[in-house]
Amino acid sequence: GPVTVTDSAILLNAARGGPGGAAGSGAGTVGGDGGLTRGGGFANERGGEATLIRTAIIGNRATGGAGAPGGNGGDAFGGGVFNGRPTGAPFPSPDQPAVLAIIGSVIAADQAIGGAGGAGGNGGGAFGGGIFNGNPVPVAGTPSVLILGTTVTFNTATGGAAGAGGGVGPGQGGGVYNQASADAYADAATKLKWNDASTNGDDLFGFLLVV
Repeated sequence: GPVTVTDSAILLNAARGGPGGAAGSGAGTVGGDGGLTRGGGFANERGGEATLIRTAIIGNRATGGAGAPGGNGGDAFGGGVFNGRPTGAPFPSPDQPAVLAIIGSVIAADQAIGGAGGAGGNGGGAFGGGIFNGNPVPVAGTPSVLILGTTVTFNTATGGAAGAGGGVGPGQGGGVYNQASADAYADAATKLKWNDASTNGDDLFGFLLVV
């Protein structure tokens, strides 16, 4: 059923994707990609309904797994908060979205960090240092987040380091990353400021509708 967190602090937690597996023995084989990670502080998914009220989510981190030689680094979604990824069939319905409300809270100093690429591999992406709202994989269901009277500040999204011969991963949405297929709403009392993204969208990547 629905989950409500009130007058609480979620501090200094970490989520980390696993490292990529080693290359096989055949000629030309490469190692595996690093694992995806999400929700360093708080994650609402699989059709969940959650509300955070007067809650501080501070100093949490989501870090993608490192790629093995030839593999890419894993992506990181939501250093502080992750909302998305509805469950698959059969139960509950695969089109049931994740729905989250954040009210009178502080999301600060959280980090999303893409995993380092292995030799020849690219760094992983980092999306939403403070809040990520969306589905990392293309599944049915539209995640929705409502942000009221909340401060999102000093969060960072940093793309993963490149392996030798590879490219640096993207870092987008230092404060909030809202995927194009997701819904996000905020009121005028919500402040997004002093966040940083290594590629673009320091405070916001995507769109927030003002309510």
